[in-house]
Amino acid sequence: MLEIFWFFVISLFFLTFSVPLIFFKGAPFMPTQQKDLEKILDYFGDGGGKKFIDLGSGDGRAVIEFAKNNFESYGIEINPFLVILSKIKIKKLKIKNAKIFWGSFWKMNLNKFDVVYFFHYQGSNKSLELKLQQDLKNDAVIISYAFPLKTFELVKKVNSAFLYKKIPLLN
Repeated sequence: MLEIFWFFVISLFFLTFSVPLIFFKGAPFMPTQQKDLEKILDYFGDGGGKKFIDLGSGDGRAVIEFAKNNFESYGIEINPFLVILSKIKIKKLKIKNAKIFWGSFWKMNLNKFDVVYFFHYQGSNKSLELKLQQDLKNDAVIISYAFPLKTFELVKKVNSAFLYKKIPLLN
């Protein structure tokens, strides 16, 4: 019986972390440090209903923390197992202003969001920077965790997070 339990745990671990890489071309799940999220939220204070999105929301921790600070908080995740885990956490905490969606952020328009957060590798950030330049409204805040961006001006570094503001492009 114990062997079945461990087989199930190991299988779930494999599916959660490996399936997105193999089938969906996603990034591996790497959670944001809680202490870093707290420092980032200190910078923002009360969200006042502003719209936040986490691109590749993993277990939903950033979505939940921003929702607790009065942001209308969204996450999009390609890994169905992490989507389910996030939804369970949100329901258990009875958070009404947080939603997680299953899908690819590459297919969505981000122009309705005030704050965009992601924790991706440097290689995917290059493509993502182009999307952000096209999609985001002016004055949107961009938070790249662990990896800096090249085409945005840094506003502040908070622990391992780089905060940028989209500046209107001159024609």
